[in-house]
Amino acid sequence: MDRLRKRRDQQTQETARSRAMQDIELHLESGRYDRAMTAVRAALSEFPSDPELHGLEEQVQSHQQKAARAQDLLNQARVRNEADKHEESLALLREARQLDSRSSIIRTVFLNSLLAQAQELKDAGNWDGAEGLV
Repeated sequence: MDRLRKRRDQQTQETARSRAMQDIELHLESGRYDRAMTAVRAALSEFPSDPELHGLEEQVQSHQQKAARAQDLLNQARVRNEADKHEESLALLREARQLDSRSSIIRTVFLNSLLAQAQELKDAGNWDGAEGLV
């Protein structure tokens, strides 16, 4: 009877660990790094010696740092764009997008900036330049 109870407890723990890992991965894939970190810390409190969870914690921290840097670049790009420095703005947005490709905000601002720049070039008669942007 004890063996069965231990086996059932072990299966329950494995199921809980597996579910936690899936939640963490889902949050990472969707770019919700704060939620991923919360899930990692909750899982680590339950499974403190799990090396895979510690690896995920480092991965989440790395994503959080990249996302913060990407947000800084986005803010700089907005300032450059407002100063009519569109080329510089696009370069910063490209870099931000590379750092955090999951951010829908960065993706949207980048796309809108590309389209606006292409429109300006087209209006100025520079069709080749506009075509290169889109």
